Amino acid sequence: MMNVRRVSLIAVVAAFVLSLGPPVSGNAADLPVVRVGKSQAIGVPFMPLMIGDVAGIWEQVGIKLDVSALRGDGQGWDPTAITTVSLGDSKTQQAALATGEIDGVVSGSEFGYDLEEHNQGRMLVTFGPIVPQFLTQVIYARNDFVAQHPELVQKFLLGWYRSVIYMKTHRAQTLALAVKAEGLGENAMARTYDTTIKVMSTDGAFKPEAVERLGKSFVDLGILPQVPDMNKLITRRFVPVKT
Repeated sequence: MMNVRRVSLIAVVAAFVLSLGPPVSGNAADLPVVRVGKSQAIGVPFMPLMIGDVAGIWEQVGIKLDVSALRGDGQGWDPTAITTVSLGDSKTQQAALATGEIDGVVSGSEFGYDLEEHNQGRMLVTFGPIVPQFLTQVIYARNDFVAQHPELVQKFLLGWYRSVIYMKTHRAQTLALAVKAEGLGENAMARTYDTTIKVMSTDGAFKPEAVERLGKSFVDLGILPQVPDMNKLITRRFVPVKT
């Protein structure tokens, strides 16, 4: 078994935190374990992590994932406009809505559809029609990780986009797994799948319009005083991915 020094990788598809752990034993011996922290427990955009495991894709590309759900909720609203509260996953958000502690949430569409299905809330707006070109599913890696372990970056990307392709061509299997894993209604998951799967990239290539929109968003949200040079923030070294 090979000895692997612990390093870190950050990947975001609405937020992942990855780290490299020791290899596993058994049938998948000698495969490096990539620990994945996703920003919320549920969400169709996160499904490639699970789909790739069930379909054996991660092992095929030469890595194994250890997935955990984190408490995310990074927001950048004008503080004078809306009082924001970071609550973490959808279960906490649902409880806060039920008790009246909050008036609404910004979350995945499957959560909103499920609230509607159980007469516990109503979907007010989805952002897709408002911002049609936006990088909602982007994978980030630290510069030192890319420099030291480019082969693991390539393997992760290959496994991710193969898993997305599997989702696109296996709707029934994906929905069955999503309903069981996420504990939401089949109708809510189906509506979310049909909307989300259309915009999930199968090769990771950046659309110029989406990159431009993302750059402007840093200014709109007050994060930066001016639009940054996006070529310093993104790399096309690994994309498009040939699956």
